[in-house]
Amino acid sequence: MKKALFTLSLFLLSACALPALPLSTPGAPAANPAEPSPASPTPLPPTATLTPTFTPPPTASPSITPSRTPTPKPIAGFATPVFDRGYPLLGAANAAELQPIFASLQTNIRHTAASRDGSKLFLSASDGMYVINRAGEIIAHYPKISTFQLPCQTCFSVNADGSRFALISRQAGRWQAQVYETQGESAALILQIPLEAEFNSNAIQQQIALSPGGEFLAYSGAQTKVQIFSLKTGLQLYQAKDDLTEIAFTADSRYFTARRGRELLLFAPDAWQNPRSIILPSPNTSYTFSQDGLWVSALHNGRVRVYNLGDLKLARELNAPALQNVQTEWEFSYPNANTLRGFGLLLEEPRLLLTLEWNLETGALTRTEEQETTALSLLAANWGGFAPAPLAAPLRLGEYQELRFVSDGLLLVNTAHNVCWLRLFTGEALCQTDEANRLLAADAQAFREVRLEYRTELQKQNGETVLDVGAYQILRVNRSGDWALVDIRGLGTDLYTPGKTLPQESVGGAYRAFAESGTVMTLLTQQQSKKFVITLLDKESGKTIA
Repeated sequence: MKKALFTLSLFLLSACALPALPLSTPGAPAANPAEPSPASPTPLPPTATLTPTFTPPPTASPSITPSRTPTPKPIAGFATPVFDRGYPLLGAANAAELQPIFASLQTNIRHTAASRDGSKLFLSASDGMYVINRAGEIIAHYPKISTFQLPCQTCFSVNADGSRFALISRQAGRWQAQVYETQGESAALILQIPLEAEFNSNAIQQQIALSPGGEFLAYSGAQTKVQIFSLKTGLQLYQAKDDLTEIAFTADSRYFTARRGRELLLFAPDAWQNPRSIILPSPNTSYTFSQDGLWVSALHNGRVRVYNLGDLKLARELNAPALQNVQTEWEFSYPNANTLRGFGLLLEEPRLLLTLEWNLETGALTRTEEQETTALSLLAANWGGFAPAPLAAPLRLGEYQELRFVSDGLLLVNTAHNVCWLRLFTGEALCQTDEANRLLAADAQAFREVRLEYRTELQKQNGETVLDVGAYQILRVNRSGDWALVDIRGLGTDLYTPGKTLPQESVGGAYRAFAESGTVMTLLTQQQSKKFVITLLDKESGKTIA
């Protein structure tokens, strides 16, 4: 998007700013100081068709992130200049600019790993970690756990039955190796180790591997050589002196493996300091170990070489015409001790999924199959083409009002005559539309602003009136629907609670922005002198705090 939709430059004009004073405007009802504070407002019942859950986000420490912005044009201000960046409201002419926002909010799969027994697929996505069974059903979702969005080869690992998984992630600005233990619908962090590695925008240089039994953890960072720990004792078992890549454990846990140039190193748990090695055809040769730990196969120049792990000698060299196609992505596995199976995805049209099988005792090709597919990767082809549903909803053009998360994975979009709740992972959408009246959205329900001849009412969708504010415009409601902001001809902003005929608080200046936490609401208004004023209000009583 060429410009941000809404940008606010705010400078605190005084370290000891006075609270905003109630504004008295001719024709507007004024707050009565003698009127006792009302009891805590009763939350309005949510619409029966939608009951999203809102969890207040944790309090975040303020931070400053420099960004490149257009050259601002100064306007008159007091003491410190305030910049008007001149960004327009979203309307029919520029609504298409919202598209990049929704594209970025789609669930994007970052990294994947399957349990060694093939029963569970772990997807690290932009909205957390998903666990999926072979039927394509989501059996667990950990929204607070995810790998970083940069590409990596070995930053995510799962043990044999999916009861533990390990990943490289970012925590408090540093890289960490983390190990989690799954507990049904939750996952517990059992180990976290900081890595000596600087952050950059390239592919992640760190790597991690969890043994199938979940008893060993191996990891390395950009400045940290490969280290192996026992998760049972917490002791370090090995630290490499050389740079090792493609670290992994074999399916039977007999070996820890790593690549050192053309060498494939095999470490036995009882002899960490004395690895054996196989010389591969090239530093880029891909390889696969058998489930029983007897064989390792390597693809090179259209042939599959099979090595015996007992004596580390070449046992077989397997051929097939399909292996010669350089436009094919290959992946190999051992369904049993005497069979090697290869899956190939032809990357050119028509896209084909190829299946080859060899008998390891005789070297004979025993199976050749091909079928058309629309899958873009071998992972999608082998797991039933799983992909998150695209984000699509009947969003209507009009003046933009609100874009916020109601909860993890649930997004609220509010334009002038349209309110949509969008579930980002499933693509499910629930929308309400009113062509005749403006709609204002709380987290769980939408209100309509009905303008009559001499007054303005705030109504529920069933037509029940919850607020009458006279001949003024309702700017917005808060997330729970307990408070409404009313515009007093651009000179002030009144705060109403449903069921009251007088404002609970009045703030001088034209309304500019509103935000809230679990206990506090804040108003940003701009006075006629062009000075901005921030007013903090208690969410329970509506009274000014500062």
